[in-house]
Amino acid sequence: MTRITELTETAADALVSVLAGLGHVDAIPAAEWAESVAEVERLGRLADAARVAVAAAAVSAGRSLPAAAEAIGARSGADALAGCAGISEPEARRRIALADALTPGSSMTGAATPERFEMLAASVREGLIGLEAALTIVRELDAVRIRATADDLVAAELGLVTL
Repeated sequence: MTRITELTETAADALVSVLAGLGHVDAIPAAEWAESVAEVERLGRLADAARVAVAAAAVSAGRSLPAAAEAIGARSGADALAGCAGISEPEARRRIALADALTPGSSMTGAATPERFEMLAASVREGLIGLEAALTIVRELDAVRIRATADDLVAAELGLVTL
């Protein structure tokens, strides 16, 4: 059993406990219910962050076929991720695009490069922003990237992350 498998099993067990502890949510006070909704959503966003992290292995990083995809005989990174995760290829492509924007990479020389959107990456890792919102932010920032100065792009990212 790998370390990641052990950790995900521990997290899954904790989530089962959360589900058991919810009981009849219609019988709890409104303030407690609202807090429960917010915390359960945070768990979902943290799961989203983990999905992005594992999708990073399916990013081609300049290769025609990612090493992880090649190792399992898949025809593409999206095919590999979709098959392993039991998701559609369009969803796999969305996760891979997000992983490409939110995980450190490497240059052609092999030197480490930072995330394309560092503040957004941190917010996703902290469970503050989910996949759908992160994808929208990446799409919109990428759309203005050519026309914006570096400072304007950072300011736009900060504004979108803190909304």
